[in-house]
Amino acid sequence: TYNGFQFDKIIAKLEKAKNDVPTKVAGDVRNYFVASFKKQSWDGQKWTEVQRRIPDTNAYKYPKDKKLSRRTKPILVNTGALRRAVNNSVRSANWDKIVFGIDLPYAQYHNEGTSKIPKRQFMGNSKELFIIVKNRLQKEIKTIFNVS
Repeated sequence: TYNGFQFDKIIAKLEKAKNDVPTKVAGDVRNYFVASFKKQSWDGQKWTEVQRRIPDTNAYKYPKDKKLSRRTKPILVNTGALRRAVNNSVRSANWDKIVFGIDLPYAQYHNEGTSKIPKRQFMGNSKELFIIVKNRLQKEIKTIFNVS
């Protein structure tokens, strides 16, 4: 019989993709979340500046920490615990859903903001993230249907 479409190979690749693709997508999403700490922004929007970097504020004029690094060190990475938690936030990744979670009690306050803490989002949906996931899926689909 003629098997010009090579359905058996396509089906095998689909089965493999069902296991591999969620893990790859979860990794891409996690990397985007972690990168927000380095970029100090979310979906192209810079985070609200910290008082210690703004001249004429009390935090700038009268710092608790006298070292000059207070004006240059990144936002939200005082100890790095939050960034590490985001880096380890993939709880599960399967074909039905991908779950992320952080156990630090203050993570939600920074991500969503409060009346006293400005929103500095590092997890959630975004246009940039949608494009990253879309590109990953397109790449994986091409791999599946590129039968040789």
